[in-house]
Amino acid sequence: MQSQTKKSREIRDYFIACEKELKLQQLPMTLDQQIAAIATGYGSVKQELVEVQDKVTDLTERFGLPATNAAILNNTRNIHIIRFLGGKDSKAYRELGRKVFSEFGRDFKDNFGVPRYDAIPLSQYDEAIAYTKSWQPSYNTMISIRNTNMQMEFD
Repeated sequence: MQSQTKKSREIRDYFIACEKELKLQQLPMTLDQQIAAIATGYGSVKQELVEVQDKVTDLTERFGLPATNAAILNNTRNIHIIRFLGGKDSKAYRELGRKVFSEFGRDFKDNFGVPRYDAIPLSQYDEAIAYTKSWQPSYNTMISIRNTNMQMEFD
Protein backbone atom coordinates (compact mmCIF):
# COMPACT_ATOMS: atom_id res chain seq x y z
CA MET A 1 0.00 0.00 0.00
CA GLN A 2 2.93 2.32 0.48
CA SER A 3 4.16 1.91 -3.04
CA GLN A 4 2.79 4.39 -5.51
CA THR A 5 1.41 1.91 -7.99
CA LYS A 6 -2.08 1.91 -9.37
CA LYS A 7 -2.94 -1.38 -7.64
CA SER A 8 -1.71 -0.16 -4.24
CA ARG A 9 -3.86 2.98 -4.55
CA GLU A 10 -6.93 0.83 -5.30
CA ILE A 11 -6.26 -1.31 -2.24
CA ARG A 12 -5.67 1.76 -0.11
CA ASP A 13 -8.94 3.38 -1.33
CA TYR A 14 -10.79 0.11 -0.65
CA PHE A 15 -9.58 -0.01 2.98
CA ILE A 16 -10.36 3.68 3.50
CA ALA A 17 -13.92 3.09 2.22
CA CYS A 18 -14.29 0.10 4.56
CA GLU A 19 -13.08 2.19 7.48
CA LYS A 20 -15.60 4.97 6.68
CA GLU A 21 -18.43 2.44 6.46
CA LEU A 22 -17.42 0.94 9.80
CA LYS A 23 -17.35 4.40 11.42
CA LEU A 24 -20.84 5.12 10.07
CA GLN A 25 -22.12 1.92 11.67
CA GLN A 26 -20.60 2.90 15.00
CA LEU A 27 -22.15 6.37 15.09
CA PRO A 28 -24.68 6.85 17.85
CA MET A 29 -28.26 6.43 16.69
CA THR A 30 -30.48 9.43 16.33
CA LEU A 31 -33.55 9.65 18.54
CA ASP A 32 -35.76 8.50 15.66
CA GLN A 33 -33.49 5.51 15.04
CA GLN A 34 -33.54 4.63 18.75
CA ILE A 35 -37.35 4.83 18.86
CA ALA A 36 -37.60 2.66 15.76
CA ALA A 37 -35.25 0.07 17.28
CA ILE A 38 -37.22 0.02 20.54
CA ALA A 39 -40.55 -0.25 18.71
CA THR A 40 -39.28 -3.19 16.69
CA GLY A 41 -38.10 -4.94 19.82
CA TYR A 42 -41.33 -4.08 21.65
CA GLY A 43 -43.42 -5.61 18.86
CA SER A 44 -41.63 -8.94 19.08
CA VAL A 45 -41.71 -8.94 22.91
CA LYS A 46 -45.42 -8.10 22.85
CA GLN A 47 -46.09 -11.00 20.47
CA GLU A 48 -44.14 -13.38 22.71
CA LEU A 49 -46.10 -12.14 25.73
CA VAL A 50 -49.40 -12.79 23.95
CA GLU A 51 -48.22 -16.31 23.10
CA VAL A 52 -47.23 -16.98 26.73
CA GLN A 53 -50.57 -15.64 27.98
CA ASP A 54 -52.41 -17.92 25.55
CA LYS A 55 -50.43 -20.92 26.80
CA VAL A 56 -51.13 -20.07 30.44
CA THR A 57 -54.85 -19.67 29.70
CA ASP A 58 -54.86 -23.01 27.92
CA LEU A 59 -53.16 -24.71 30.87
CA THR A 60 -55.54 -23.20 33.43
CA GLU A 61 -58.49 -24.42 31.36
CA ARG A 62 -57.19 -27.95 30.81
CA PHE A 63 -55.60 -29.00 34.07
CA GLY A 64 -57.22 -29.44 37.47
CA LEU A 65 -56.34 -27.70 40.68
CA PRO A 66 -52.90 -27.98 42.24
CA ALA A 67 -52.91 -29.92 45.53
CA THR A 68 -52.74 -26.78 47.68
CA ASN A 69 -55.76 -25.19 45.98
CA ALA A 70 -57.70 -28.46 46.20
CA ALA A 71 -56.89 -28.67 49.93
CA ILE A 72 -58.08 -25.08 50.49
CA LEU A 73 -61.31 -25.83 48.63
CA ASN A 74 -61.78 -29.00 50.69
CA ASN A 75 -61.19 -27.14 53.98
CA THR A 76 -63.58 -24.38 52.94
CA ARG A 77 -66.23 -27.01 52.22
CA ASN A 78 -65.67 -28.75 55.56
CA ILE A 79 -65.88 -25.53 57.59
CA HIS A 80 -69.00 -24.37 55.76
CA ILE A 81 -70.90 -27.65 56.10
CA ILE A 82 -69.89 -28.18 59.74
CA ARG A 83 -71.23 -24.69 60.48
CA PHE A 84 -74.58 -25.63 58.90
CA LEU A 85 -74.70 -28.78 61.00
CA GLY A 86 -74.14 -26.85 64.22
CA GLY A 87 -70.52 -27.80 64.81
CA LYS A 88 -68.66 -31.08 65.22
CA ASP A 89 -70.21 -31.72 68.63
CA SER A 90 -73.78 -31.41 67.37
CA LYS A 91 -76.18 -34.29 67.06
CA ALA A 92 -76.87 -33.30 63.43
CA TYR A 93 -73.17 -33.64 62.63
CA ARG A 94 -73.12 -37.19 63.99
CA GLU A 95 -76.41 -38.28 62.42
CA LEU A 96 -76.71 -36.24 59.22
CA GLY A 97 -73.11 -35.30 58.41
CA ARG A 98 -72.66 -37.84 55.64
CA LYS A 99 -75.97 -36.92 54.06
CA VAL A 100 -75.15 -33.20 54.00
CA PHE A 101 -71.63 -33.74 52.67
CA SER A 102 -73.05 -36.01 49.95
CA GLU A 103 -75.68 -33.43 49.05
CA PHE A 104 -73.00 -30.77 48.71
CA GLY A 105 -70.86 -33.10 46.58
CA ARG A 106 -73.73 -33.81 44.19
CA ASP A 107 -74.65 -30.13 43.89
CA PHE A 108 -71.03 -29.09 43.42
CA LYS A 109 -70.30 -31.72 40.78
CA ASP A 110 -73.52 -30.94 38.91
CA ASN A 111 -72.77 -27.22 38.93
CA PHE A 112 -69.19 -27.54 37.72
CA GLY A 113 -69.55 -30.72 35.65
CA VAL A 114 -66.55 -32.43 37.23
CA PRO A 115 -66.16 -35.87 38.84
CA ARG A 116 -63.93 -34.60 41.70
CA TYR A 117 -63.12 -31.30 43.36
CA ASP A 118 -59.52 -31.32 42.15
CA ALA A 119 -60.70 -31.72 38.54
CA ILE A 120 -61.97 -28.14 38.43
CA PRO A 121 -59.94 -26.02 36.03
CA LEU A 122 -57.70 -23.55 37.83
CA SER A 123 -59.50 -20.74 36.00
CA GLN A 124 -62.68 -21.63 37.94
CA TYR A 125 -61.03 -21.86 41.37
CA ASP A 126 -62.32 -18.49 42.65
CA GLU A 127 -65.80 -19.34 41.41
CA ALA A 128 -65.61 -22.73 43.19
CA ILE A 129 -64.60 -21.07 46.47
CA ALA A 130 -67.46 -18.56 46.17
CA TYR A 131 -69.92 -21.35 45.35
CA THR A 132 -68.76 -23.37 48.35
CA LYS A 133 -69.09 -20.44 50.74
CA SER A 134 -72.60 -19.59 49.51
CA TRP A 135 -73.96 -23.16 49.18
CA GLN A 136 -76.93 -24.15 51.33
CA PRO A 137 -78.50 -27.54 51.93
CA SER A 138 -81.95 -28.17 50.55
CA TYR A 139 -84.90 -26.92 52.57
CA ASN A 140 -85.79 -30.44 53.74
CA THR A 141 -82.21 -31.07 54.84
CA MET A 142 -82.16 -27.80 56.76
CA ILE A 143 -85.37 -28.82 58.55
CA SER A 144 -83.83 -32.21 59.40
CA ILE A 145 -80.71 -30.49 60.78
CA ARG A 146 -82.77 -28.14 62.92
CA ASN A 147 -85.03 -30.91 64.23
CA THR A 148 -82.12 -33.23 64.95
CA ASN A 149 -80.22 -30.55 66.86
CA MET A 150 -83.36 -29.70 68.86
CA GLN A 151 -83.83 -33.26 70.08
CA MET A 152 -82.63 -33.85 73.58
CA GLU A 153 -80.36 -36.71 74.37
CA PHE A 154 -81.00 -38.79 77.44
CA ASP A 155 -78.10 -40.89 78.57
